[in-house]
Amino acid sequence: MTNMTTQNRQRMYVYSIRELIDMMNNNFVQIREVSQPQVREIRNYLLENAMSRHIYFPPLVASVDKLNSEKPMKLKIIDGNKRIQALFQLPKLIDQQLKNSDDEMEKAVTIDYLLNETSFAIQVIEGLSQAECDQLYIDFNTRGKKVSLSKRIAYDSRNEINQITNLVLVQNIELKNAGIELEKQAMIKPANKKMLSLSQLRQLVAVFITGDYNTEIKAIELKGELSKQEYVNLMNLWFDKLFQLHPSQSIGNYEQTMLASFPMLLAIACYVNKNVIYKGLNERKKVIMERMERLINVNWEPKSEAWSQFKGRRDKNNFFYFAKDRKTINELVEWLERG
Repeated sequence: MTNMTTQNRQRMYVYSIRELIDMMNNNFVQIREVSQPQVREIRNYLLENAMSRHIYFPPLVASVDKLNSEKPMKLKIIDGNKRIQALFQLPKLIDQQLKNSDDEMEKAVTIDYLLNETSFAIQVIEGLSQAECDQLYIDFNTRGKKVSLSKRIAYDSRNEINQITNLVLVQNIELKNAGIELEKQAMIKPANKKMLSLSQLRQLVAVFITGDYNTEIKAIELKGELSKQEYVNLMNLWFDKLFQLHPSQSIGNYEQTMLASFPMLLAIACYVNKNVIYKGLNERKKVIMERMERLINVNWEPKSEAWSQFKGRRDKNNFFYFAKDRKTINELVEWLERG
């Protein structure tokens, strides 16, 4: 972090959201150019959690030329530019949603209440040069440690796909035996003998919810017929049937089975969920059992020539690695359907 002398006094002030919006309207808040897609994500966070009022923002950081006894009413934002821009855009969004459905109207009224009743803190530092402000901005946005995926999944109380993934992890003993890489998003086969990374497990969960593997995970909502625990039950049944094709202890070993290939697992997940996403739990269980039963006699040998019909490559040991594009996954699904 940039060096600040003892002369750079700091104080914490509380501003209401309405107060900040008024300051923005009067050009009393100087912010950096921001990415609108990221601002939109913050706005969506506000909208999604407005009804429960579980909205948490860390303090913003701003600079002023000099601190005195009164609360500063002109600020140069160092950290929190996207947050304050999202707040600034909320009144217009409220006006739009008040014209929509009753549900959206209720949410808009709640946010309007929050705008009038909510305040949050800004850490204000005096006497920083532009170079010091720029360095602080870089430090805040590059040196903070990102929360690991394993912790986001374990502790996320809002994201339902994370909750389901965590329940599958906790409840399925055989899956633990198969091995889940908790920190790495990708694994190098055949060196890594674990079955899945946590990121890959979450993608499989997404398939059981949406029927599609190329979905933006953060945007997934449970729109089907099932509860979270019922999705977990489906996943557990699928893994049970998968481990009947190859034992859990070595299913991640690429030298023993093509089921160690994530594109293949993704294709199998798509295969068992095709055209049944909006069916009830019992019907989906029946389909999973029937479709997985058809795979019992498949030769999963990694060096089999059968895999050469698909896009991919062979390494020096003659192991085949599927391409990870949508066309290849779809072709694998069709191949599985043919039995």
